[in-house]
Amino acid sequence: MGKKNRKSTSDKVRRDKKSTEKKINPFEIRINRQKHNILGRKSKHDKGFPGISRSKANKKRKETLLKEYLNRKKSNLFVDKRLGENDPSMSVEDKMMQRFAFEKQKSHEKSAAYNLNEEEDLTHYGQSIADIEKFDDKEDSDHDDDGKLNAEYVESEHFGGLLTKKKPDSQGNKPKTREEIFDEIIAKSKKEKYDRKQEKEEVTDMRDKLDDDWKAVSQLLAKAKRKQENTEVIKSDDYDIAVRSLLYDMKAKATDRLKTPEELAKVEKERLEKLEEDRQRRMKGIVEEDEQRKRASHISADSLSDGYDLSSSKKSAAMISYKDGKLVDPSSRRQGESEIEDDEDMEEEENDENASEVDNEDDEDEEDETDDDMEDLEEEDESEDEETKEKKVEEIFKKRKELAKKRKEVIEKAKKELPFTFKAPDSYDEFEEMVEGHTTPDIDTIIQRIRATNHPSLGEGNKQKLEQLFGHLLVHFCEVASEEQLDFILIDILTKHLYELAQMSPGNAGRCVHSLIKNRQEQFKTTTESKGRVPYPPSDVLFCFKLISVIFPTSDFKHPVVTPTLLFMGHILSRCSVRDCHDVVVGLFMCNLFLQYVSLSKRFIPEVINYLNGILFLAKKKDPTKICCNVVPPFKPVGKFTDLLFIDKKASGKRSLEPFRLSDVLSCDQPDTLDTNTFKVSAVALCLELIQSFAVLYEHLESYREIFQTIKESCCSQDIPWDLYPIEIKELRDQVINQLSKQDGQLRRPLTSVEKTIPMLKMFEPKIDERYDPTRKYNDSDNKEMNEKKKLMNKHKKEMKSAIREVRKDAQFLSRQKLKEQMERDAERKQKVKEIYHMLSSQEGEFNEMQRKKNK
Repeated sequence: MGKKNRKSTSDKVRRDKKSTEKKINPFEIRINRQKHNILGRKSKHDKGFPGISRSKANKKRKETLLKEYLNRKKSNLFVDKRLGENDPSMSVEDKMMQRFAFEKQKSHEKSAAYNLNEEEDLTHYGQSIADIEKFDDKEDSDHDDDGKLNAEYVESEHFGGLLTKKKPDSQGNKPKTREEIFDEIIAKSKKEKYDRKQEKEEVTDMRDKLDDDWKAVSQLLAKAKRKQENTEVIKSDDYDIAVRSLLYDMKAKATDRLKTPEELAKVEKERLEKLEEDRQRRMKGIVEEDEQRKRASHISADSLSDGYDLSSSKKSAAMISYKDGKLVDPSSRRQGESEIEDDEDMEEEENDENASEVDNEDDEDEEDETDDDMEDLEEEDESEDEETKEKKVEEIFKKRKELAKKRKEVIEKAKKELPFTFKAPDSYDEFEEMVEGHTTPDIDTIIQRIRATNHPSLGEGNKQKLEQLFGHLLVHFCEVASEEQLDFILIDILTKHLYELAQMSPGNAGRCVHSLIKNRQEQFKTTTESKGRVPYPPSDVLFCFKLISVIFPTSDFKHPVVTPTLLFMGHILSRCSVRDCHDVVVGLFMCNLFLQYVSLSKRFIPEVINYLNGILFLAKKKDPTKICCNVVPPFKPVGKFTDLLFIDKKASGKRSLEPFRLSDVLSCDQPDTLDTNTFKVSAVALCLELIQSFAVLYEHLESYREIFQTIKESCCSQDIPWDLYPIEIKELRDQVINQLSKQDGQLRRPLTSVEKTIPMLKMFEPKIDERYDPTRKYNDSDNKEMNEKKKLMNKHKKEMKSAIREVRKDAQFLSRQKLKEQMERDAERKQKVKEIYHMLSSQEGEFNEMQRKKNK
């Protein structure tokens, strides 16, 4: 039975292998033919079987890419760096031979690093060591035979011979002892030192003598030089003058550093507060004399008050006075003085509501002064005459009156002055109360002081106060601009402050001005709907347009304030009809504003060109039988106001060129008074100047000729009586015509596509090439460089395709590997879950069995 089972299983395995083995289709076999057969060379790839190359590629990926993938998160890898270990083409013998050769070479390099070649000649300082003398001469040597130094040499050279006992010489003189030798050396050194000192003293004496001799000689030379200068005048040349002038040049000195805007604002605020305190003192009647007297009468805390009379009192002291040559009773005099003071108090109460407090202070000061003066009189010598006393009393009363008068003048002058510090207004009514009744310079001063005392750097919340101030100034600007008599000086002052505040807080300024323009535009629409026609806006709107061009940049492509303003202005020019000379002036003013707005951005404004063409139309002579079609709304070809600027020959009056002022036109109550020949000439002249400016501005436009074609025709036509205009207008018209005609021959052509050449029809005759070979590729061009470039491009394209294909196959291989790992993890998890379920079910069965047994 066992043998049968084994046979059956082996048969099953064989059948499974046969079923799994894929039969190769002979038609899928690829035969690789060689171009040239070479004798003795075996071809390994004569036939290409399908799947073989794929299996090899997969095998190579498993050896390389799979290993990298499996080791991607491992850092403790063991890399075998032995020679030839990673090269499968090398055999074991080749690996061992290569390793043995490398080891021998490495050891040979280490051992031979310090070996000296016998053939090389060693040198020392450029000389050969073999040719150097061996120093075998014993006569010149200081060494003994055994190589040690001689004792005589050491004693004589190193110790001066003091270590050995010297023998007496031939004459019998004893050698000197050591002490004698040292004494001689000391004496010799002292002698040399003394000689040097003597030599130095001699040199010093000689130098002093030469200095004295030179002083005597220099005095004689100076006298001789003075005589020569007196006799001969030496002329200084330019160089001497320049050198002497350098002595008087101012040298640069270090200066204090420049203060920041915050520091300057702080200093300005302190200055204004100090001036305001001074003004408050002057309003109370405190003058400089009072302050000086208070400083002089000041008693320090350390004073002992020696000699002070406690019995006498200032208020009770008897004061001597005379009236009409008779002695006045002190009590009656005191009563008279009080009456005078009461009269003065009543006068001051009539002049000012707050004079009572000031008068009380003045009375006290005057009493103090009189008491002091009377005390001075009492202290004087009693032997003086009565007349001199009376004169002094009169002088005292005179001084009192002068001082009181001076105080009144100071108080009145201080009340008329503007306060130096102002609180930021919370509402426009409060701001209007501040500036009401003041002149234009005073309004400028008030605004400056409000800004100085509420600078943003001086405290929190000041920035919000100045933002509110910008809104109040904007409303006040509109009110001033809407008055009948325009105050251009005040408008300029408000414009300056609005500009500076807008630079400080541009966001708030943009919101305020945008809301203002929006409200004006809504008012313009409601007025148009109520009246049935479109009138021109009032003067405050025109000045707001001018203010916006000053505060905000007009060259931006899109601006939250300037862009709506431009649309509003264009709407006014295109909708408002011209009915009188006032409308003509307002329209020309807006055209001038448009020129300022678009001078940098060069934005095209068709409403301006249409309006200028309409102004020239109003100056033409119309034929009642014909209808002119060269104008568009708001101008009408026929009607009551079409001859508004036409100059008739029969009309009387001057025809001179006089520029009109905008203030005169806006403040004029009767527009008919402007209907004069002078006004018409000036309006046409201003229109021509604007046409010339816009023509220069729009030179870059392609449709330049079409834009100014109607204007050019109007300037050249004889319907306008140019003969009746001054010479300046004729010259200006010629300049405009020349400017408009300059671009006729220089217009840019519009962009067009390149003209394509019509291809020739294909003929049916075949193209025969005798050298044609179907196995090779041909290039149409005979250029070698182009052919090489095409070959490289084809090769690059081929390699790129193969690289992309390999990358895709690598990605597919990795994805299969990931899928395989995921499936293995899932299978392992399922197996574990099954085992857990099996274990739980067995435990449950055992538990149930135990329960049954217990129940039984």
